[in-house]
Amino acid sequence: MVAFNPTDYFLNPSGLYALFSLIPLLLLYLVKPKPQEKKIPSLMFFLKDIGSENSLAFFRRLYQDWLFVLQLLTLILIAAAIAKPYLEISEKLLSDNSIIVLDASASMQTKYEGGTRFDEAVKQAKKNLGSKNTLILVKSIPEVVYQDEDASTVRTYLNGLKPSESTTSLYTALLTAADYVKGDNTQAVILSDFIDTDTEADLNTAKRALQSKGAAVEFIPIASPVRNIGIIDADVGEQKTAIRIKNYNDEAQTVMVNINDLHESITIPASSIEIFTFTTPSSISKLTLDVEDDFNIDNNLYLSAPSNRTLRVLFITNQEDKLVQQNIYIAFDVIGKTTSYKMKTEVLIPPKAHSIDQDIILIDRVDKSLLLPGTIKSIKERVQNGGTLIILPQEDLGAIDFQGLLPVIIKNKDTVGSDIENVLCPTTQKSSNQGEKCLTKDIQFGHANEYLAADPVESSTVIAKSKKDGGPLIVYKKQGAGGVIYYGLYDEKSSFRTNIYYPIFWKRIFDLITATQDVHDLNKKAGSSISLGKNEAVKTPDGRIIRDLLRFENTGTYTLKDKVIAVNLLSEQESDVSGKFTQHDDDAKQAENIDRKVNKEVTEYVVYGLLALLFIELFLIKFRGDL
Repeated sequence: MVAFNPTDYFLNPSGLYALFSLIPLLLLYLVKPKPQEKKIPSLMFFLKDIGSENSLAFFRRLYQDWLFVLQLLTLILIAAAIAKPYLEISEKLLSDNSIIVLDASASMQTKYEGGTRFDEAVKQAKKNLGSKNTLILVKSIPEVVYQDEDASTVRTYLNGLKPSESTTSLYTALLTAADYVKGDNTQAVILSDFIDTDTEADLNTAKRALQSKGAAVEFIPIASPVRNIGIIDADVGEQKTAIRIKNYNDEAQTVMVNINDLHESITIPASSIEIFTFTTPSSISKLTLDVEDDFNIDNNLYLSAPSNRTLRVLFITNQEDKLVQQNIYIAFDVIGKTTSYKMKTEVLIPPKAHSIDQDIILIDRVDKSLLLPGTIKSIKERVQNGGTLIILPQEDLGAIDFQGLLPVIIKNKDTVGSDIENVLCPTTQKSSNQGEKCLTKDIQFGHANEYLAADPVESSTVIAKSKKDGGPLIVYKKQGAGGVIYYGLYDEKSSFRTNIYYPIFWKRIFDLITATQDVHDLNKKAGSSISLGKNEAVKTPDGRIIRDLLRFENTGTYTLKDKVIAVNLLSEQESDVSGKFTQHDDDAKQAENIDRKVNKEVTEYVVYGLLALLFIELFLIKFRGDL
């Protein structure tokens, strides 16, 4: 038989001495004077109905007994209140403030017990809501959805919540949660599969940061062993695309790769990576892996590339025999063979007339006496309607009447030479108005042994200039719907023609004048973002939104006003949903902290009971007629 120990139930056991107050109550009810029986003839007629008298006596005693019970309980509760009763309960149950850190990253869409890991995480989140709740979603960037919100509002939000398809920044989310801890009455519940792709930092460090502020921290891992094969990386080029496919399983598997009309099987050994290369399709396309596994997001690859288009280029020259030897002609040919551009080259030899409707018109080594004013007029009309004119240097260039097309004023010929300075995108610092995607980023133009001294005209943009006198060497000017480029370098007298960036420079010029997007700018990873500069309507995989900062949280295509961006997961760590990690990081990802027990005083509830008894006692006394 277990002995009763008052300290197991009361914080102030000496208060139980108040139970001695029961003794006077018991004496009051038990010690009564014995009544004497007397017969009074005048009252005998009231006692004729013996049954009625006995019945009334019964109820009278009942009233008295109930009053005794109430008074007895009242004294017991008073003694109990003085003794300060308590219950030993979980520290977690005492938390008024609940911080829910809910993993909403891509890996949470892995299959789990008839649903997904995210479905289970939401279910557990609802069970751990407190009176006041802070909800933090774990994505590539943690998102604080609610702060000090009631359980009903948070529960409603969770009912409609869907996970993102981005990477996981769990460590950062835990540090964020530490900012919302409000002392010892806070519980922090972390619901995740604990795949952190943002950092390799120990999650115990973040846990201790929470605990140091008084929070009761509980890690609830939601994961189980599953199968997966997925695309973990992609190198998208204008001509070729190479993807890396990883088999996370313990046995080799053959999968079918499908894209447009291409269907090819590939066998991947256990826990290995295979590379698959194919021709980059133009425009928008989708590659799929025909495989049955438990994580579907990395089985698809969305691709965006510029549409194939034919650029018509017109060379106006009086030295046709030297044209194919020109560096710029060779560069154009290389661009046409190695990019999505298809070049159709034509030659006009002045004074011949020609219908000028090409995309690019290039003037090089012309005889000014043979270049007809009508030809210049036709060129100007084409530029105004969207064409691009490229003017190369020659000694008498300043004597040619370009009818306002030339973006520089030629002064004289300089034969001393000078190094060339990249003005548009200096190598020492970023251009304030061009940013990372500068037209001439990383390009060094080298040295020019000879050039034409000139001044830029108003509203023109100097791309490169002479370091010696600051004169413009490469200049661009917008003209109507088109533009004019003055390329003032004699290729045969400058070092730039042998630079590896020479064809890249002209490729970027083509992209500029045709508004063609770089293929690398059209393919992004989930979790990244771009600034649009101003609010712009964007069609996303989840619907239409208006944003100035566009964050790619889901895979698929994002349609902007001037381009379509393809977004994919492409994360080897996020795709590692095997669940094996739980065997290696038990210390950081244990199912639950040691459940600390604390003493919760319940005196206030005893007082509430005492007040209720006093109210009932007063009601009975009133009902009996004593009041």
